[in-house]
Amino acid sequence: MVNEMGNTLTCLQSGGNWNNTSNAGVWNVNLNNNRFVGYRTWQSKRFIRKHSLYKFFKMAKKNKVESMVSIAGHAKETYSLKHMMRRLRREQPETLNLLPNYCRLAAIH
Repeated sequence: MVNEMGNTLTCLQSGGNWNNTSNAGVWNVNLNNNRFVGYRTWQSKRFIRKHSLYKFFKMAKKNKVESMVSIAGHAKETYSLKHMMRRLRREQPETLNLLPNYCRLAAIH
């Protein structure tokens, strides 16, 4: 059921036994929260969340290499890594040399 604001859904989750109330419950789900998983996934592609891209480039401007490596590691098996490294090569090529090899290789290909 959606409330008058249109942003909450009440769901009934049941377990195996309806007689035991600990296995069943009513849960409110916030539909405006887009942070359920760390990836946006399609049938043939996977991207990291837009907020992670934002954080990566924010950390690049501050030269926080450890944070950049962490986010790049999260994006390692996604289509986002190539975009991140190409943009970094275009905007801050000196920072790209501080990252691991798999990041630098993604910027080339």
